[in-house]
Amino acid sequence: MVGSLVSIVVVSYNQAEFIDLALNGCVKQSEDYPNIEIIVADDGSTDGTREIIDRWIKNYPSLVRLVGGTVNRGIAANFNAGLGAARGTYLAWLGGDDVMLPGKIIQQVKALEEDQTASGCYHDAEVFSWPQNETLGLFSQLYGGRAFSVDKVDARKMLDPRVQMLPSTLLLRRDRMPAAFDARFRFHNDYIFDFEMIATGGPYIRVAGVYVRYRKHLGSIGRDETVRAMVLEENLMALGLLTARFPRYAKHIRKRATYYLILEALKSFHGGDRIRARQLLRAAYVQGAPLKALGLSIVGPYAAILTEPRYRAVAMKLRSLLS
Repeated sequence: MVGSLVSIVVVSYNQAEFIDLALNGCVKQSEDYPNIEIIVADDGSTDGTREIIDRWIKNYPSLVRLVGGTVNRGIAANFNAGLGAARGTYLAWLGGDDVMLPGKIIQQVKALEEDQTASGCYHDAEVFSWPQNETLGLFSQLYGGRAFSVDKVDARKMLDPRVQMLPSTLLLRRDRMPAAFDARFRFHNDYIFDFEMIATGGPYIRVAGVYVRYRKHLGSIGRDETVRAMVLEENLMALGLLTARFPRYAKHIRKRATYYLILEALKSFHGGDRIRARQLLRAAYVQGAPLKALGLSIVGPYAAILTEPRYRAVAMKLRSLLS
C-alpha cells in the first residue's frame, strides 16, 4: 500500500539503552507502508543517544532525520519540535523507550481512510516491566478501561477517567491538530492536546490489535508524594483551562475534577495524612459530590489500601464507582 505520507515522531531523552529497538520498529513499518518519514525529536541527550540516532540517519538517510538542540527544554517543547518538522498527512507518536510492532502504520492509515469523521485512531498495547523485561498484560486490561469497550472516544468520553490511551498508540490527522502542545504543563500537555483535537476535529476511533510494546519503568514518578501533589495541581489547572475553552463540557469536566480530588484523598488516607484527606473530600463536596465525599470520609481510611498497585483489578472497579 502506497498512500499518504505518515510522519513517525520519536521523542527521546537519554534513552541510549532503548532507542535502537525503537527506531528498528519504526523502520520496519516501511516494509508494508513505504511512504513514511521518521523524525527523531531528541531533547539534548547526553548519554550517547545522539550517536545512535546519527548511525540510523547514516544507514537510512532518506528515511530518518533528527530535530532538537543540545539543551534539555522539556517534553512539550520536544513534542513541538517534532510536530513542527512533520510533513505527513498523518502523524504517529512514539516514546523513545517504546517499540512499534509490525503492521501498525498500515492498519491505522486504513482505519482513518475509511472513517473521514475521525481525527485520529488508537489501538491496544502490550505492557512490559523494565529492567525485568516481564510482560505484565495488555494496556486495556491494566489501565485503559472504557477506551477499549467502545468504538470511538468523543469529548465526553475523553473526560471519563476510565478512558485512557497511550500517545504511542495514536495516529492523527495533521490538519486537525492544535497548533502546539502547551508548554506551561509538565504532565498534562498531551491530554489537553488530545482533548482539543477531539472536541474540534472529531473523535478518536479504536483499531483492533496490539501494535506497540509499552515499557513500564520501575520507580514511577507517581510514587513520589511531592510529584503526586504537583500532578493533582496540574490536573485541576488543566481542567480549569478546558472549562474556559469548552464551557459546553463544564458539567463533565467538573465530574472529572471531583474524581481526582477523591482519588487523592484516598491516597492521603493511605499515607496517614487524614487532615489532607478530609480537606480534599471537603473540596469534592463543594464540587458537587456530597454523597461520595461524606461516604468516603467514613470508609476512606479502610478503602485507601485499594490504591496500592497489587489491588489494580479492584481499583479499576473503584474508579468506576468514583466516576
